[in-house]
Amino acid sequence: MLRYERIHEVAKARRRLAPGRRDRYAWRQDGCNRENDQLTLFTFETAALADSEHNLDFLLATALAHDQQYVVLTDTKIQIAGNGSVDRVANPMAPVEWRQDFGEWLDERCLTTPVPAVEHTTRGGVVTLQTWRHCFCLKEHQGVYEVATGRRMTNREQIGRAFWDLGFATWRGRPYSIARLQWSGEREELEELTALAGRYWRSVSRTDVAKKIVSAHRSINRYAAWPGSW
Repeated sequence: MLRYERIHEVAKARRRLAPGRRDRYAWRQDGCNRENDQLTLFTFETAALADSEHNLDFLLATALAHDQQYVVLTDTKIQIAGNGSVDRVANPMAPVEWRQDFGEWLDERCLTTPVPAVEHTTRGGVVTLQTWRHCFCLKEHQGVYEVATGRRMTNREQIGRAFWDLGFATWRGRPYSIARLQWSGEREELEELTALAGRYWRSVSRTDVAKKIVSAHRSINRYAAWPGSW
């Protein structure tokens, strides 16, 4: 099962203790002070790092058991992707009983508990679990991992090509992740849009059709990248 409570507390303390302008304590809220956050790190940081590593190992083992190729792990997002069916990964990754416990801890205002979202292209699939709290891992374990080797991928173009081979664009930012289809598009759609934008680029000031095609490309490319449109 995924762990999250100590990771969240340590991540909060780390963010608040990060040097601000003129190295001042960069947080102003009742109950928060430098000494308490330093005590949190002293008490829980080692355990939180162990929990973060546990989550990575758990996800890699789950992906391997279900013949998937890649694991994306960030503090707020988990993705497992591959050529095979990803539907069967959703429950082992986040079982119903775990989601119930997580939902109770997550939000005192009783908002909707995150549910793994499954998306398919003609080439592959991805299951995504995302939350607004920074609780899935610490920065030491964030990244894109090859399931077969457990290796963390660091080359941007290699990561982008791996996602592209599965039919997905790459979500910009660090660490990289797979762009949701609803916010980007499938590979074939993006290839067509890129070709059209290239064809009409010089006509953008002459016709509204050209302007809208180029605008659509720019709009998606601001937050998603793919070969030919980095």
